[in-house]
Amino acid sequence: MKVEFQLAFLDEWMIRWKHFQTLSDYQIEESRAKSRRFAYAGSSVWLFSSYVWTAGNATVRRWTGHQNFFDIGFDGAAKASVRKVLLAQKRYTPTGWGRVLFMLAPPLLFSATVEHNAEVRRWNAYLKQETVFGEQARRFEKTGVIEEFLCANIKASLPPAEAKLFG
Repeated sequence: MKVEFQLAFLDEWMIRWKHFQTLSDYQIEESRAKSRRFAYAGSSVWLFSSYVWTAGNATVRRWTGHQNFFDIGFDGAAKASVRKVLLAQKRYTPTGWGRVLFMLAPPLLFSATVEHNAEVRRWNAYLKQETVFGEQARRFEKTGVIEEFLCANIKASLPPAEAKLFG
C-alpha cells in the first residue's frame, strides 16, 4: 500500500485520539508542515519564473514600458535589467497549450516529488516513534488494520484530568 494511503488512515485515527499526542509526535507534524511550505513556495517560484521566461518579447516590452523622465534610480534600473535579461537572448516562448504545459508540468512534478518524499520521511518517523501513534503505525504496517481502541487497550498515558474518562 502506498505511504500516502497508509498515512490517510493513520491521520484519521490520530485526529480521533489527539489527546494522546506527545511532543515528539507534534514535532513530526511540525516538520511535515515546514516541508509542505517549502514545496508550495518552491513550485510557486518555479511557476512564476517560467511564466516570465516564456513571455513573448512584446509582452516584456509592455510590462517594462517606455523609458521616461520619471524612471530614475531603482525603477529605471529594474526596467533596464529586466529588458536586458529577457530581450537580449533567444528564449523558448511557446504559445497556447504549449506554454501552459511548459509552465505547469515542472512545478507540479516538483511539488509532487517533494510531497511524496516528505510523506515517506513522516511515515518512517512514526515507525521509529516510541509513542501510541508510533505503535499504531507499526501495527498498521504489519496487519493493515487500524486498531480503533489501541490507546485504551494498551493503557496509554494521559494527563491526569483526562485519565478518568477511560478508566
